Amino acid sequence: MSHITELAQSMKRDPRDVILPFFMRLEEAEHLRGFNQAVDDFIARIKKRAVEKRKEMDEESRRFEHFLVFEFNCPQKSIRRSSPWSRWSQSF
Repeated sequence: MSHITELAQSMKRDPRDVILPFFMRLEEAEHLRGFNQAVDDFIARIKKRAVEKRKEMDEESRRFEHFLVFEFNCPQKSIRRSSPWSRWSQSF
């Protein structure tokens, strides 16, 4: 999307008007390499964020369990089964 909007700005046109020119430019090797590099960078950012998000969720789950154990004196076995993240994390 950002490539199309950038092309539209450079051509001073509406983004809907540059969809066909965008794909025509992709036929050029230089533009195709740049587009593929942008896609690869996007994939790498998504994978990196997924790892970070998983760590954040694990930390939140640990804090939640700690809170229940020390605030409500719940046994840890029952917490792990009833934790809001336990069912979700098992699906991955």
